[in-house]
Amino acid sequence: MGTSSAPLRWTTRCVIAGGGPAGMMLGLLLARAGVDVIVLEKHDDFARDFRGDTIHPSTMAVMAELGLLTDFLRIPHTRAATLALDMAGRRRTVVDFRHLRTPCPFIALMPQWDFLTFLAERAGAYPTFRLAMSTEATDLVRANGRVVGVRAAGPLGEVEIRADLTVAADGRHSTLRSRAGLPVRERGAPFDVLWFRLPKDMGDRSASGRRAARDGNGNEEGNGRGEEKGNERGEEGNGDGFTLAHLRKGHALITLDRRDYWQCGMVVRKGSAQRQPRTAGGLAAFRAQITTAAPALSGAVDDLTDWDQVKTLVVQVDRLRRWFQPGLLCIGDAAHAMSPAGGVGVNYAVQDAVATANLMAVTLRAGPPEPAELRRVQRRRTWPVVLMQMIQVRQGAFLVRLLGDDERPAHGGSPSRQVARAPLTNATTNATARTMTGAVRAGMSNLVTAMMSYGVTATAAPRIGRVLGRVLGRLLGRVIGIGFRPEHVRTPDVFAEDAGYTKNAGYAKNAGYAEGVERAR
Repeated sequence: MGTSSAPLRWTTRCVIAGGGPAGMMLGLLLARAGVDVIVLEKHDDFARDFRGDTIHPSTMAVMAELGLLTDFLRIPHTRAATLALDMAGRRRTVVDFRHLRTPCPFIALMPQWDFLTFLAERAGAYPTFRLAMSTEATDLVRANGRVVGVRAAGPLGEVEIRADLTVAADGRHSTLRSRAGLPVRERGAPFDVLWFRLPKDMGDRSASGRRAARDGNGNEEGNGRGEEKGNERGEEGNGDGFTLAHLRKGHALITLDRRDYWQCGMVVRKGSAQRQPRTAGGLAAFRAQITTAAPALSGAVDDLTDWDQVKTLVVQVDRLRRWFQPGLLCIGDAAHAMSPAGGVGVNYAVQDAVATANLMAVTLRAGPPEPAELRRVQRRRTWPVVLMQMIQVRQGAFLVRLLGDDERPAHGGSPSRQVARAPLTNATTNATARTMTGAVRAGMSNLVTAMMSYGVTATAAPRIGRVLGRVLGRLLGRVIGIGFRPEHVRTPDVFAEDAGYTKNAGYAKNAGYAEGVERAR
């Protein structure tokens, strides 16, 4: 069959290109609502180092609404109720999630492949869901002026999938977005990230500034809100916080606790990674930069013995001017690539998926959606994305100013002093805009950006006051943890037991799903 000159042909109500957070969540939501859906994942597993690790309170609220939160929290993870910066050896909490009125007022750090495997397993229990691993969407199929499906390449050869709706969720380098010729607005990003991992002792808290007891499932023991037992204030690194970045002498190092090792990212100016000499001497200099930024990791940097262990994450921020064509909708990074600042990309992708399912599920059970219905998805999700991207762009520029030149340390003394000088530099940016909507968006993003800068300053500079620092820490907890316009699940589970249907795990064995999940493990 795979050697035939004629391609295979599948039919479905909705085909989704991309098995990332947006694609897998949308596939799950549509399947449980009774919509036939096929998700295409071009790789044979979900393991990608560059995929985000942070699952924010907004996403865990969605899991709770789906009735999946208890099982989700059984996946080994690290919890953080606060985020801190290590500024020249002084650890200060700058983001506080503990006040959020949500089922999980903390972020969960887990490898994204575990999150995606979990979604795939739950979606695979529905007869309306199919997951095709090692199957890449390569082109759009058009008929009568609309997109009617995709062409894909997979283990069985070329496949033509006809669908009432095609969803491009295939990331920031989306093939389908390119094939559609949708116009992109580049926002730019002034930095890239050198991505690598360092070994750690599970009992070591030096780089993260936290202690962690583990429960029987390997999760951290605490008070149910991501806090260590006996710790009420969550300040100064005494248990419930997580040190997100180390700022020291013009260097910024991100440290993510993946339990068995540190996933690290050295922030560098845009393009400077390509100029880094890929020699033994260059690697020794890079190790020295790491230990300068985070002296606690000095015992682990010797594990970096080859440049092949260091990958360059090219950061980009962009969004489509129009997310759709008749029969086609882009969501997640395919519609709006986000900066890693704040770690919100995964969660905004999930929010896109929830909004899309809420607006499309009923229509898709009957037939193709009209362009006006696709436009509703873009209209609902545009302003939350625009606001967050404006904040990310301004914070990226602020971060690069804080770093100074690559060749010499940042001027102006300690990181906290540099933070104190810059908070309102963007407050008057875009003071005039071509539309009232643009002015409101610019004003809101500038306000939040200034508050974020002051939040860092308030915790770093005692003269501003701890009270202000706590207030702004809570504000940032809301912006980062929940975001703008959080979505809630409005679609039903039409296969629920009270509807006369019992989910059968055997349905997971379709379109190569079982084999793909096994490899992902």
